[in-house]
This record gives sequence, C-alpha cells and structure tokens, in this order.
Amino acid sequence: MNTVPTTDKFGFPAVPCSRCAGQGGMDHYSHVDNGVCFQCQGAKVVVVDPKAKAAKAAFLAARVQLTTVAALKVGDTFTTGGHNVVTQWCKLEGLGESANGILLKTTRGAISVPNADFPVRLYVPTDVKEYLKGL
Repeated sequence: MNTVPTTDKFGFPAVPCSRCAGQGGMDHYSHVDNGVCFQCQGAKVVVVDPKAKAAKAAFLAARVQLTTVAALKVGDTFTTGGHNVVTQWCKLEGLGESANGILLKTTRGAISVPNADFPVRLYVPTDVKEYLKGL
C-alpha cells in the first residue's frame, strides 16, 4: 500500500496534493517532465496552513544567502546561474585564475566566472526545529 506522508520532507505539516491525489505524478502527463506533478513537485503533499506556509518560506529563505564569489571559502556549498540557467549545488574545493576571470574548482568540475563580484547563492545549514515550533 502506498501511503501519503502527513509532513513534507522538512517536517512541516502537509496534506495530500489535490492535483495528483497524493501520487506525486500523473501517468497521463508522462510526456511532460516524466509526469511529475507541478503542484507538489513529486512530494505527494503540500503545505496549506498559512502559519506553516509562512514558517516554511522563512526556513527556505534562511537556507540560501545571496552573495558574491569574493565571499566564498573553500568548503562552502553554492550554486551559480542566472535567468534560464540552472546549475546544481556544488562544494568549493579551490580558486584559481582563468583566461576569462576566476576559476572555481568544485566537486562538479570547474566553473569560470568573469570576476569576484559575480553573484552566487550560498547554502547556509539551518536547523528546521526553530521553524517548526508552534505548528
């Protein structure tokens, strides 16, 4: 039996997704993004309580800090990208120079950026327990 969880992956109270009936996807849309439900992104549940939604939004915002390449340190987990560009999270292993600017040596390979002011999103480890209090 396929059970639907009562919390999302972070522990926020959730209800079964109304679009996919808690299945995480729909076979008749398998030709679009493998049928993954766009409402719950395959999680089978959605957070609907306004207080829980606000707490989750605050938690997610605390986990990602906008900064620049200049602020990165070896060991930091970050992602780059801009409009219509998706780059996965990677860990910084070192910095170097490239013909085009700065070379970021990462666990996913090297990334060349034009300068130290290039924007990145820095992952900040955040304890979800503070955000779950009172829900």
